[in-house]
Amino acid sequence: MYVRILSGHRFDLEKMPPMTHRHPAILFLTLTLSVLAFWSAPQVMSSEEPLLLPEIGDASGALLTPAEEKRLGEAFMRQVRRTQKVVSDPELTAYLQALGNRLAVNADPSTQPFTFFLVDAPSVNAYAGPGGFIGVHTGLVEAAKNESELAGVLAHEMGHVTQRHLYRAYDNARKMSLPLAAIALAGILIGATAGLGGAGIAAVAGAQAGAVQSQLNFSRNNEQEADRVGLRTLASSGFDPMAMPDFFERLDQESRYYENKAPEFLRTHPVTTSRIADTRGRAAQYPTAKTKDSLSFLEARAKLRVLTATTAHTALEGAKARLAKAPDDIVAQYEYALALRRADKGEQAAEQFRKLLNSDSDRLAYLLPLATSLLQAGKQTEAFDLLESTSKVFPDNWTVVYHYAESLLQYGHPAKAQTLLESYQRAHGPSSEFYRMLARAYSDSGQSARGHLTVGEFYYTQGQTEPAVRQLEIAKREAGDDFYLASQIEARLKEFQTVLAEEEKDKQGKGGSG
Repeated sequence: MYVRILSGHRFDLEKMPPMTHRHPAILFLTLTLSVLAFWSAPQVMSSEEPLLLPEIGDASGALLTPAEEKRLGEAFMRQVRRTQKVVSDPELTAYLQALGNRLAVNADPSTQPFTFFLVDAPSVNAYAGPGGFIGVHTGLVEAAKNESELAGVLAHEMGHVTQRHLYRAYDNARKMSLPLAAIALAGILIGATAGLGGAGIAAVAGAQAGAVQSQLNFSRNNEQEADRVGLRTLASSGFDPMAMPDFFERLDQESRYYENKAPEFLRTHPVTTSRIADTRGRAAQYPTAKTKDSLSFLEARAKLRVLTATTAHTALEGAKARLAKAPDDIVAQYEYALALRRADKGEQAAEQFRKLLNSDSDRLAYLLPLATSLLQAGKQTEAFDLLESTSKVFPDNWTVVYHYAESLLQYGHPAKAQTLLESYQRAHGPSSEFYRMLARAYSDSGQSARGHLTVGEFYYTQGQTEPAVRQLEIAKREAGDDFYLASQIEARLKEFQTVLAEEEKDKQGKGGSG
C-alpha cells in the first residue's frame, strides 16, 4: 500500500511492516554454536595462568566515555537493523528485555544500560555490541531446553560487557569515523559483510577493522571470566547455575556431528571439555536451584513456533497436535489461539482467548490478541472498547500502545493513533517501530512535512542515511511558515548530512582495502 505524503512523492509503508512470518531453514540445534563463537580464537596459555581482570583504560583518558559508547552503540544498531531481521513483535521483545533486566539487577555495574533485542534467524547465536546492546537469535530461544539455559547465555554475554572485554576493540573503533566503526563492528560481530555493501566489505577487510578484529578474539581468560561473573549473576537472579554448563556441553556434543563440514567458527569454538568442567565446578559452588520456567518464557517459545512456521496451515496443525496431547495445558491453548489468529480464523481465536482470560483476566498476552482477533471477526466496536480500556490501565506499556496504534491505523483512525503515539513519546524514547507507525499516522492525516520528517527518522534507525536525508529535505520544503517545525527539521537534517558525508568519505576508501 502506497500512501501519498506529497504530490509527486510516495512512501511504501508496507515495506516497513512488523514481523509476521519468515521462511526459516530447518532449525539445527548446533548450526551455529556461536552463542560464544564470536568470542573465539582462544590463545595458547598454560593451565596455571591466573584469571586476570582486563585493563580498562589509563590516565591518558583513552577509555571510551559512556556518551561515546552510547553513540557507537546506536550506530551499531543502525547497521544491525540494516542487515538483520530484527524482530519487532512487542511481546517477544518485552519478554527478552524483562529477562535481561532481571539479570542486570544482579550483574556487575555497567556504564551503559542493557538493551536486549531478537534477531529473526534460526541459528543458535547471541552477541554483545557496544552501548550494552545484546542480540539474541530466535533459534537460541527455541533451542534452549529451559529458561535457565537462555538466561545463562545472556548472563555470559553481560559478563563480557561488564568486565569490559570489548573495551580495546571499541577504543580502536574510536580511531575511525563513527559510521565506519559501526560497520566494522557489525560485520565482525554478526558476520554481516554480505549485506553491508562495498563500504562494509572494505571496512571489515581493512587494516583498521583488522585491529578491531584482533581485539574481539578473546582469550580463554576472557571466556572464563565471563563464565565466572555470568554464573554469579545467574545464581543471584534465582536461575539454575548448572544450566550454563549443561547447555555448553550439549552444544559441544551436538557439534561433533558436523565434523569437518562445520563452519570455521565451530572448529575454533572455545567451548572445550576443560572449560565445561571448570564451569560445572564453579556452578556446583552455588546452591541447587531447580527453577520452574516462567509462563512468559513458555508462551514466548509458543509464539515463536507460530510466527516462524512456514505457513499458517503448518502453524495451526502443529498447535492442534500439541493441544491434543495436553488439552489442559494453558501454553498449548495459547499456541492454538495464536495459530487460529494467524490463519485468519478470528471468531474461533477470540473464543480461545476468552477461555484463557478465565484463568488470568488481566494478562496482556491474552487481552491484546483477543482484541486483534475481534477485529478479524469484524467486531470493531468491541475490539476498540477493549483496546481503549486496556490502554487506560497500562498507558505507558509499549506493547499496549503498539497494538492499539496499529489497529487504529489499520481501520482508518490516524488522528487518534497520532495522539496515542505522541502521548507515549513524551515520556519514552522512540523506537524504529514507533517512527514507522507515527509516519503512517501523519501521512494518513495529510501532514506532509511531519510525515516526511518521521519517515526520515525511520530510515535513519534502519541505517538508510541517504533516503533519510532525502526525506528531510522534502520535509524542510514542506514546513512552510511553521518556524518551530522547520527548525527541528533543519537540526536533524544537519546531523544526518554529517553522517552521510562520513559514510560517503568511507566509501571512497578511507577505511582502507587492506
